[in-house]
Order: sequence, then structure tokens, then C-alpha cells
Amino acid sequence: MSYLFKLTLFLFLAACSLQSRKDQAQIREYFKLNETDKAFALLEKSEFKTEEKNKLLYLLNKGRILYAKEEFKSAADVFVEASELVDKLYTKSVREALLTSIASNNNESFYGSPYERSLLFYYQALSFLKIYENGFIQSKDEKNKLTRVELTSQERKRYLFRARASAVAWDTFYKELQRSSRESTKFDHDLFAKMMGAKIHELVGERQDQQIALQLYQDAYELLEKSAPVFFSFNTQAMEFLTGENEKEKPVVKSEQYQKTKDYIAYKILSLAKKRQRWKFSKLKKKLKPSKAVLDKIAQKNNTTILIESGLIAPLKAESVSYNLRSAIENVDNPAAATFIAAVGVPVLTYFAMGPLGLGAVKTRGDQKIYFRHSAGEAMTAEAGIEFEIPIIERPVPTSLKELVVYNVEGESEKVVKKIDLSMIGPISDLAFNLNRERVKASFSKRGARIAVKHVLAIISAFKTYQIMKEKHGETFARPAAFAQYLVLAKAIRETERADTRQWGILPSEVLMAEADIPPGTYKLRLVDKADSKIKRELGNITIQAEREAFFTYSAP
Repeated sequence: MSYLFKLTLFLFLAACSLQSRKDQAQIREYFKLNETDKAFALLEKSEFKTEEKNKLLYLLNKGRILYAKEEFKSAADVFVEASELVDKLYTKSVREALLTSIASNNNESFYGSPYERSLLFYYQALSFLKIYENGFIQSKDEKNKLTRVELTSQERKRYLFRARASAVAWDTFYKELQRSSRESTKFDHDLFAKMMGAKIHELVGERQDQQIALQLYQDAYELLEKSAPVFFSFNTQAMEFLTGENEKEKPVVKSEQYQKTKDYIAYKILSLAKKRQRWKFSKLKKKLKPSKAVLDKIAQKNNTTILIESGLIAPLKAESVSYNLRSAIENVDNPAAATFIAAVGVPVLTYFAMGPLGLGAVKTRGDQKIYFRHSAGEAMTAEAGIEFEIPIIERPVPTSLKELVVYNVEGESEKVVKKIDLSMIGPISDLAFNLNRERVKASFSKRGARIAVKHVLAIISAFKTYQIMKEKHGETFARPAAFAQYLVLAKAIRETERADTRQWGILPSEVLMAEADIPPGTYKLRLVDKADSKIKRELGNITIQAEREAFFTYSAP
């Protein structure tokens, strides 16, 4: 394969990557504005659908949009297809391994981060649960028109059991992640998976399911304590904890959000224990030390569970960092290039890179890379650096506590029926940030070295051109010729090594939950920021039926 053909191929792949970034951002914006038809139309004509390597991401986005459009049966079918594809993608092909060893991960099949594959099971379970709650399914006829099919009580129950099966598969996913040699992560348990798994078993209502739910809530309680220090929602000093070097002095300042979540889990544990394992209640009460508010809530008969998906997950973006040129030179394993470096000398090659080629200087502090253009003074004290992209999820901004306002409109005035505090059970952006940070730290040196070695080879090629041109035509022509050659090669490297920023970007940033006793009737629901009541979002209507426990979900992207 000729060099020109390789260059053309890589530039084509890079152009596809840039278009995918634009489409991903636009789909996210449509979804945020609740313009699901536009989001779906763009998805259907995007490279996410046409490129086989993006099939999983296409299915995840498609299922999520269908779910938002309340086409729950179609959404469930898509999520089932996606989960089957995840199994097939587990083993990366040799072809992909070879391709991504010389180009960026954009050419690899999208497999998703653990949090993305995890939430696949969440939406699969939720789709089945919504069919059970609604009592009907919608399907498209030959004219592509939605038709409604009522379900018998037996058929409804079947969908409830499928939701439970999805919850079990979700738990199995994390057990397999713990055993996996392919992915090493500290986040092989998930608070949200425990909480939702428990709730689904609780909704099934059979004695064994209630006992499983109780155990999962207890697991969640322990997991909250374990994961709280690195989650911005729960620790106001999370960044200092993550970057601190002294393990004994890492700061943990528990937030109000943490206490709300802890109280909610304690309430769930004690209320289930009182209902199903009364002999355990006193022991658990002594262990958990619940507040008076928690004990008062246990005494109430709470007939309604409300789940709120709030915001959109922190986006995965490309950020430029630098890699030390001297380190790259030392990593060159090409025999001819290594011989040339030995003959010319590292200092001469470095000076050439920082002088005629105009590379920037890079200084290193810990695992942070700081890039800046060099000046004459810096060229004497700092080493040349090579810039490249890494995928970054920005530091999550902790949100304020939120509450639900249940109200009626009477004439021109509102009548508040109830205000309900919400607890965070799914800090999705926090989890995504930590998993991405973990992945970047694990791959930075290897990826940086690979890209930097490409630049070293390009610098060597430019230096050879410089020597030939200087000998034939003098310094005046040698510098621009070498610079032009390196510029072309560097552009090709940059374009083919763009960070892989593919992401299931229409996931919620956080998931909140509450239980309450609401009188029968139809009401309006509003999500309100407790720190600033001007920040609010109308969620729609809610209908409470007498003598029936119900589970409602709402989305506020």
C-alpha cells in the first residue's frame, strides 16, 4: 500500500470522525429541546447508522429517542438488540487491533464505556416496566401509523417479569465486569444499578423479590459510603480527593445531597425490613441510626414512587495535551530511524524541532501536561513537546437539592397539594467523569508515545530534507522546505489521531427518586431547585388512583 494511499485513507477517516462529532452534538441539542422527531431524523441519516463500527451507538441512541417518544415496545426491542450486540463486540477483532495500532480509536467498533453499557440494561428494564404500567403497547401498521394494542393481565405480568430479568442481567453485567481481564476499573459496582434493581424487585412484589430488594438496598447503602469521596454530588472536595497524593489527608466533606440519599436508602431498608423481616428491623435500626424524619416516613403509607431524569450527561470532548519529544525519541524502535538519531544526536534533533519547525515547549507537573509556545529563553530550559488530543469529560458541577411540587390550577391561582424532597440515586455524570479519568490515565502514556513516535519520524524526514536542501540551495531555501514537509505530515498525523469522542450523549446527568403519599386525583408536577425557586421545570400531569401503588417516570433534559 503506497504512502499516498494511506494518507488519503486516513484523512478520509478523519473527516468522517469530525462529521460524527457534529452529528452527535446536534442530536444532543435536539434531544435537550425535546425535539425528538428532529433528533431521530438526523440519527437515521447520520454515519452512526451507515457505519458498521458505530452500530451499537446507533442502537443506544435510537432506543433512547424511541423511549422519549413513548414508543416503549419499539424501544425495548432496540435495547434487546443492543445488548446482544454488546456480547458480540466483547472480543475485539485482530483487524481492528491492527488498524487502531496505526490510527486513532475512531476506527474501532464503538463498544462504550462501562457506564454506557450499564445504562443499556436500565432503559431495557424501564421500557418493559412502562409497558406493564400502561397496560398496552404501540406498534406501527403497514402505513407506518401507530396503533394501540391492549394487554391482558397475564401479558402485562409477563412484561413486569421481563423488567425483572433485565435487572438481573444488569447485576450480572457488573459481576462479569469484576471478573474481566479486558477492563480494569475501580468502578465495578454501581449505586444506581443497586437502587434500580432493588426497586424493580420491589415492584414485582413476591416474597423472594422483596428479600432480594432488601439486600440490594443494603448493598447500595454500603456502596454510597464507599463511592461518596470521588463523586462531586456527595463530596464537596471530590477534586481535591482525586488529585491528593497523601491517602491519609485526602479531604471528604459530605454534601447535603449525600445525606438526603443516605436517609432515603435507610428509609427503604427499614421500611422493607419492617414489612418482610421484622426480626431484623431492630438490629438494622440500631446500625443505621435513622433520623426522626426517616422514622416518621416509615410510619406513613407511601403509595407513589416518582423517578426523575434530570439534565444531560457531561459531554465527552477533545482536549489538546502535549507529550515530551525526548521521551518519544527514546521510544523509537524503527532500526533505520534509531540509527539516524544516534548519528545526529538528540540535542540537534530537538533544536531542529523547536527552531526551524517551530514546535512548542512542554513542561510536566505530575500527570498534568501544560502546553505553550516557546520563546528563545524557553527553548533553552524546556524540551520540545508534541500536541495531540485526548477524550475528556469535564468536571461535573454539583447541582442543588431539588423538590417536586404537586399542585392544581384553580382559576388563575395554584393550589399546592404537596412538596416532595428528591434524593439522588444515580449520579451519572459523576460516574462517567471518574471512568473517563481512569481510562485516560491508563492509556495516556501508550497513546502519547505512539503519536509522538510518528512525529519523530516526520521530524527525521524533514531534517533529511533540510540537510539536502541546505547543501544544494543554502539555509534560505532549506528551512521553508523542511517546514512545509513537516507541516503536511503533522497535519496528517493530527487528523488521523483525533480523540475518539463518540458517546451516548443523551443520557441523563442525574437520576432522582422520591416516595410519597399523594391523595387520589390528577395533578400537575413541577421540578424546582431548592436553592433558587426561579429555576423550575414543568414535568406534566400525574394521576393517582385509590388503593393502587404506582411508579412514575419523568424526564427533564
